[in-house]
Amino acid sequence: MRILHRYYLQELAANFLLTFGVLFAVALLVAVARWTYHSAGLDPLLVVKAMLLWSVDPLPHLIPVAVMIAVVLTYGRAAADREILAVRMGGVHPTRFSCRRPSWGSCWPP
Repeated sequence: MRILHRYYLQELAANFLLTFGVLFAVALLVAVARWTYHSAGLDPLLVVKAMLLWSVDPLPHLIPVAVMIAVVLTYGRAAADREILAVRMGGVHPTRFSCRRPSWGSCWPP
């Protein structure tokens, strides 16, 4: 069972990092476009520092969206490749291999 959990967590982490990287790049491009429009005549070093500070602003919104997309990509691929059916035929209940317990503890408020 640990091999199955590790396999899905690895794939979930890879999908999360890829999705988060793409979403953060888009958010960074938006921040650059916004600051180049508003920073006419300012010092370029000041503009770069401000862009770095403002690029952190969308992180609370990007992380949950990236997690949701990564989960859909991971389990959607597993369902398309019939891995979920193979695990069920192996005698494992669907809630056991979904890594529900480790993620539940990280999402539950203290």
